[in-house]
Amino acid sequence: MSTFSVGGAFSKAIELFEKQWKVLVPAVFILLAISGGASALNIATGHTVNGVVHPNGLVSLIDDIISFIVSVGFLQLFLRVADGETGRLADLIPASPTRVVKAVVAAIILAICIGIGFILLIIPGFILIIRLGQVINLIIDQDLGILESFGESWRITNGNWWNLFGLSICTGFVGLLGVIFLGVGLLVSLPIAALAQAVGYTMLRDAGKPEAAESAMATHEPIVFADPTAPTAEMPMEAAPEVLAAPKEEMKDEGKPMEEPAPSETPEKPAA
Repeated sequence: MSTFSVGGAFSKAIELFEKQWKVLVPAVFILLAISGGASALNIATGHTVNGVVHPNGLVSLIDDIISFIVSVGFLQLFLRVADGETGRLADLIPASPTRVVKAVVAAIILAICIGIGFILLIIPGFILIIRLGQVINLIIDQDLGILESFGESWRITNGNWWNLFGLSICTGFVGLLGVIFLGVGLLVSLPIAALAQAVGYTMLRDAGKPEAAESAMATHEPIVFADPTAPTAEMPMEAAPEVLAAPKEEMKDEGKPMEEPAPSETPEKPAA
């Protein structure tokens, strides 16, 4: 499986951001506004114990659900842009409730798997983060089943662990730059970082697709030759056997010796 380069992913991400920043920047602003509003609501409805704010359980659950739905819409928008489509703010609304439900279940399973991986000497946790990092993308983009998305993520990331690890480090660094610039830089750094991740996914997805020739060979369709006796628009059904029989008659005649011409039956005139 071919790998992709981190530089190539960021280069395409910057190119796409320059073309569609009028949609991507407001999308990030909406995401940050919803996240900030939910956090403020948690603090306002929570209770303080020894100086520590404990959020209300029900409010916190509603906050998590809303945040996840918005994140799915955010991911949907950026995947479409990464595929070369024109993004719209309407794409922030998830197109399929079924995909959202599957993404929620997959995220819970993913969190459990990664948690177990970190318990097992930490290193397996990092491996699982990268190898299973495309699960949600596959569900949102291709509507795969939950278990199928886990297997497909493991397959398409094979041989690309270090590139994906480097991409994650770089996107984290880009996001940090946005925070350093008084937070306003997040309106630029977050879209580019998210696009780089989405572009990386599309590269892995497209690299895993079979070529047209291999796909055609995999079908194993038999080759069907045309029947010379079959009637066509130019040749009626009655004429078809005659056309096939004519060459056979000629072949039979070729094997026969040439016959001498029959003598003329016209009597000769007597000599004068």
